[in-house]
Amino acid sequence: MASSVVAGHAGREVRRISSWLGHDVTLDVVLQDPADVVAAFTAAGLEDLEWYVRGPVQARQETTDRFYVLARSPRR
Repeated sequence: MASSVVAGHAGREVRRISSWLGHDVTLDVVLQDPADVVAAFTAAGLEDLEWYVRGPVQARQETTDRFYVLARSPRR
């Protein structure tokens, strides 16, 4: 039985990043609704789903909530 884990930024928007680690960049960060990700896992037939959302860690200067989804492939 295989396990799957996904982590991401929670939300419903695209954020454009123009500076990262002191460098000029053009980076779009897509925030996902955790419920949509769980629904996609379920639709894919994964089982034993668990998901968690946590707030930003100020010490790391995070500005978004983060989510984690864990699931297992069904036994064959």
